[in-house]
Amino acid sequence: MISIMIVDNDSDRLASLSSAFGGHEDLTVLSAVSKREAALKQLTLLPDILLLNADCLKRYSLPRFLRTLSTRSPKTRLVLLLTAVPFALARARALTSGVVAGAALLALGLVAEGPSWAGRVVPVLVPLLLFFVLAGWGEFLGVALRCRGARVEEAVLMGRSGKIGMMRRPGSEDRDKAYDAMRVVGIEAFAKKLVHELSGGEQQKVALARALAQEPLILLLDEPTTYLDEVSQSEIMETIHSIHHERNLTTFMVSHDSRLVEQYSDKVYLLQDGKSHLIR
Repeated sequence: MISIMIVDNDSDRLASLSSAFGGHEDLTVLSAVSKREAALKQLTLLPDILLLNADCLKRYSLPRFLRTLSTRSPKTRLVLLLTAVPFALARARALTSGVVAGAALLALGLVAEGPSWAGRVVPVLVPLLLFFVLAGWGEFLGVALRCRGARVEEAVLMGRSGKIGMMRRPGSEDRDKAYDAMRVVGIEAFAKKLVHELSGGEQQKVALARALAQEPLILLLDEPTTYLDEVSQSEIMETIHSIHHERNLTTFMVSHDSRLVEQYSDKVYLLQDGKSHLIR
């Protein structure tokens, strides 16, 4: 049986995690508190795992917290909960700069919403936590875990990852570029919505905005109207057509719909038997 202490300043998430973990046969919840200070005082309980929302650290540095933890409860392993996704692991890297090698630390990027999210994520998370304790992991490990789809603004912002670089956080310019891309395709009103809640046509616009956020010189589209109804097909093609002309953006599109090809293309190539034929 593995014991766990949960620290989270979000009361709803704290309650959800406490309930879900408490119902698991391999875990026992020793304590669930909303403040870092309260957790430090209760370390006399000697939990195997301290699950701490990084937001609770505030100005209290992670290396300093780990030193305190190792002094008061040396066998306790820290699981750092990060809720700033995407790029949660970039935040983990920033937080863990200065953490000594060998620190028992697992950084977990978690995005969770909906009334039953804890019940869905905990069964997945528990084996990871058990292995973390039982296998004796010592060095920093980063894991990103999602139990819901991304918001529209998150999905589009991911298009900036190539510009930002590995393990770095997006800046104000990146967010501006992402919102500009959403504005161009007409989905800025959906920024806070979850992608999977949108219609097929709206989801295609999200994918298009993500591509535009990269500031490409050439736009490659593989059957962008597949599985869309006629109205949505027209909407997405009009959007692509407008972007092509307004941004003078070279655009290649693969399509089996001869009607759309005829209506929106400047040049048409037919691929047959491994060869291309210019037909217009």
